[in-house]
Amino acid sequence: SFDECHAKYPSVIRVGDEWRMYYNGRAKNCFTGAIGYATSQDGLNWERANGGRAVLRPGPEGSAYSTKVDHPTVLKKDGQYHMWFTMGDQQSRYTVGHATSRDGIDWRISNDGKPVIDRGGKGGFDAGAVMHPTALLAPDGLIHLWYFGRPDNKSGFSIGHATSCDGVTWKKSNDGNPVLTPGMVDGAMESAVYNCAVLLEDGVFRMWYTAAYKQHMKNFAERS
Repeated sequence: SFDECHAKYPSVIRVGDEWRMYYNGRAKNCFTGAIGYATSQDGLNWERANGGRAVLRPGPEGSAYSTKVDHPTVLKKDGQYHMWFTMGDQQSRYTVGHATSRDGIDWRISNDGKPVIDRGGKGGFDAGAVMHPTALLAPDGLIHLWYFGRPDNKSGFSIGHATSCDGVTWKKSNDGNPVLTPGMVDGAMESAVYNCAVLLEDGVFRMWYTAAYKQHMKNFAERS
């Protein structure tokens, strides 16, 4: 099955009386990534939908998503589902793609299969990769998206932010610089910040994120 090795990175939304979960599956080789779909009435007991098949799969050889469609984040806007996800090619160059659906099951990749958020310029915090998007629809209709960027030297991750009205054309915030960088927490220095989740409550954005430290990042680099 498409999720024989891994089932991870869920994105959950509420649709009527049903919870819907989109998640990243990895095939037997633990490398090829696709996106699956499950449903629940209570948020605890889940059943794979779509006959257990992926709802979004990698594209043809040579495309920006030839090996992976990973890390989905989903929301509904103007009667249409929008999904942003990590694209990966044969060289493991990671960018962010976009797809839309009317029913949440049949998805069509936008922008002619090209990234909607690409890697940044040379020397930038996201020059090596942009990955793991998380999206939020604000009351004014503006879509906010946070993602983690990796520099060319793979030295660590920081979190960037971008905004869009249509989900395809994005403007990176903060002059293309990260909005959250590693810092000192309880006397220990973070070496990377990534994989965030964001809520908007009473006009305040609140972020939860994963922090890594030096030894963790050394192990990550050795496995990549």
